[in-house]
Amino acid sequence: AADDGTWWIVRAPVTNDGGYLISSYTASYGAGSNDILFIKTDSAGNLQWAKTYGGPGDEQSRFSYQVKSGNLVSTGYTASFGAGGRDYYLLYTDSAGNLLWFRTYGSTGDEKSMGVQEVSDGGFVMCGNTSSAPFGANNYDIYFIKTDSAGSTTCYSNPATPTVNNVTPSVISITPTVTSPTAVASPAISVGNYSPTLNRLCIQCYFEAKYTY
Repeated sequence: AADDGTWWIVRAPVTNDGGYLISSYTASYGAGSNDILFIKTDSAGNLQWAKTYGGPGDEQSRFSYQVKSGNLVSTGYTASFGAGGRDYYLLYTDSAGNLLWFRTYGSTGDEKSMGVQEVSDGGFVMCGNTSSAPFGANNYDIYFIKTDSAGSTTCYSNPATPTVNNVTPSVISITPTVTSPTAVASPAISVGNYSPTLNRLCIQCYFEAKYTY
């Protein structure tokens, strides 16, 4: 197999049928470089299906789970689509991994989403960081985005169409070695005061906070 970024497993939440959704990224399959990888198994870990989503550049999943409707949502970053550099992506599929829509969010620098949550109005909130000059103070700043149920915002949102591939990864049953952990000393915790500075990026769209410790 090609280099799979160590097959970094981002999440393996339990799905409505008692199985698991494993989200990661892979260079073994897909459209090029690293692609988003979904693997769906039953409750015993038996493969049911696997799909990749991406383009010629680098895509990496950072957070995925099954929402109330039974559909699947994933976020992370893409370098194949968007405004430049790396942009947030929001991937939305049905329960079988069939693409419903895919959107990117960002500017000319790097935006990397680290999490997504469905909210009470059916929309989504993403959180991560940005290095784009229009958004933050400098370096990487905290970056929140709120969308509607179709992934749309009032600005900085771009629809895209990734290549979707049905794939069959190698499945190997293993017996991991389990070692009882040794005692770990409690770390000393330093608590500092901070004053957040809030910048409104556009009306009813984005908020970015800079924390100075």
